[in-house]
Amino acid sequence: MVIVCFGLFGVTKSQTLSSRYKTLRTIEKMLFEIMLMLKFNAPTVSEIVEKLKDNKEFSCLSFLKDYKVYEGLTQQEIVNSELLDKEKNLVCDVFNSLGASDIESQIEMISFNLDKLRCLCDEALEDKRIKCRLYNSLGFLSGILVSIIIV
Repeated sequence: MVIVCFGLFGVTKSQTLSSRYKTLRTIEKMLFEIMLMLKFNAPTVSEIVEKLKDNKEFSCLSFLKDYKVYEGLTQQEIVNSELLDKEKNLVCDVFNSLGASDIESQIEMISFNLDKLRCLCDEALEDKRIKCRLYNSLGFLSGILVSIIIV
């Protein structure tokens, strides 16, 4: 029983890393979608948010459901716990600067943040590759060690 508990802890920790990478990739797609909307449709911020809310691909981004255009977005509203603060800040910066300038400036800002997000995705993928296997192994090995000590 102890081995299973420790093993599950390791698996849970590694799934958090996988979920972080998946969420970052979804945010990357969302930013690209916003950039395309701005380039070709020139919608208002409210229209952008409504289109994002209607897109099922972005349903895992819980902050979109409660986002209010004129109140801004804070880190606390981004409840995806696997995201790091710098990743949450990037999302907040993008959403809080939408509609604050002309379309070309907004597109440049999103393009710049997309580049930063791609670097963060690469970091998350590297963390996932290295640490997932480590957490799984450590969890089960710790469980075996504790079981041996108890016996």
